[in-house]
Amino acid sequence: MHHISDTVDEYYCLVCDISYIPGKNDPLTLAKTAVRVINKHEESDMQQAVIEWANICKYKEILDYLHHSPNGGARDEREGARFKREGVRKGYPDLELNVSRKGYHGLFIEMKTAKGRLSTAQKKWKKFLLEEGNSWHLCRSAEEAIEIIEWYLG
Repeated sequence: MHHISDTVDEYYCLVCDISYIPGKNDPLTLAKTAVRVINKHEESDMQQAVIEWANICKYKEILDYLHHSPNGGARDEREGARFKREGVRKGYPDLELNVSRKGYHGLFIEMKTAKGRLSTAQKKWKKFLLEEGNSWHLCRSAEEAIEIIEWYLG
């Protein structure tokens, strides 16, 4: 019989890249490790949860066009310069859906943790995108981003 605690333990092992051994992994240790791993990449994890939902939800056909530009994260100087030459722009929103709905030209979502703040470049993009007739949102959880996308497409 498969218990929910086994599923949670399997999830923590997956997140932490630890081998899952039924009945052998200490749940408290797994949970603490998972929280450390999740918090380290919290914005990325939230964004990945949105994309996982988009891949299976009722809007899947249109959400195949939900896109992320790789403009965040730590890079060495050489790779950063290459990305800049390729057109990556500082502060660009995390997720974009270039589909017109509800009188907007497109949907843009910036993911932030509960304490995360917009950079000057992100504020500049927000202002520009709103002035150009787009829908722009700051989301502090995957659930909030999903609600925004459902509203936009609904």
